[in-house]
Formats: sequence, structure tokens, C-alpha cells
Amino acid sequence: QFLQQTRVDGVILAAPIGDVKEVTELLLNHGVLFAQIAPKRENPDWTWVQSDDFEASLTLTDYIVSLGHERIGFVKGHTDHGATGLRYKGYKQSLKQHGIGCDKSLVRPGSFDFAAGKRAAVALLSLEERPTAIIASNDDMASGVIHVAHEMGLKIPKMLSVAGFDDTPLASR
Repeated sequence: QFLQQTRVDGVILAAPIGDVKEVTELLLNHGVLFAQIAPKRENPDWTWVQSDDFEASLTLTDYIVSLGHERIGFVKGHTDHGATGLRYKGYKQSLKQHGIGCDKSLVRPGSFDFAAGKRAAVALLSLEERPTAIIASNDDMASGVIHVAHEMGLKIPKMLSVAGFDDTPLASR
């Protein structure tokens, strides 16, 4: 109804809404141009942009390993986002290349928000042999990890290294 009442020339569809078939079909049926940001599945007939999440995660994990970390936790993002799987694959590939096994107890689900980072951090930092570094799939979850680490009296980066993705304004604080 909105599309019928309003002149819309084009829209940008952020993840995960750009992967919702009903949304893209509606826009196509009304002749509205759209561009997808980080779609899970790329359609060669549509406009889309995406960062190389696999390579970014691989490079980040390589760097964490180069600092001497071997027990590296990972907080996944929301399953509807294409970036989630790619970032996890990059993490696993880096560990494999460095001869470090992917310990499933060090991997926790997330949903790209602060609360998910906190939940993951509580689980990871309560392990008998906790990680020395945690990579979160975005900066909001990384800030949740940092919050819990501070509550537990862990000094960052001396006792725990934390990294996130997306370079949001929160990350610079």
C-alpha cells in the first residue's frame, strides 16, 4: 500500500531484509529499484554490495594468533545475516592454517546485539579453561563481551583480548 501511495524511486535493503523474498518480489512488481547490502545469496540481476567477510575474519584471526593466542572464542552473528557464516568460516580457516583445532566449546551463538555479547561472554568466561581472546561478529557484541569481562575483573587486553567487526562509532569508545 505504501508503494502505491508514494513515489519511491529506489531503496537500499540492509541485511537481513534484503534476503526476504516477499520484499524483493514486492519491489520488483512495483518497478522500484533496490540495492542489497550483504545479501546471503547474490542475484546477478540485482545490485548488491558486500565486504569480504571471510577474508576480514581470516585476517583478524591470523592477527589474534600472531599475538600468541590459541584459545580464541568466537561469537557468531544472527543466522539470517550472510556475514555470519562467512566470518565464522574465516575464523575456522585461520585456526586450521595455524594448526589450532576449532574447539566447539569456544563458539557461541549471537544476534548482533549487546545482550547477545553478554550472554556469550558469560558462557565463554565461565569455562574452566577460558579463552584468552574473543572475536565477536560485530562491535555491539564485542562491547557486551567487554562489559562482562570488566564485571569479572578481567583486564583488557592484559587478561583478555577482544575484537569485533564493522568499525562502528561504539568501537572507537
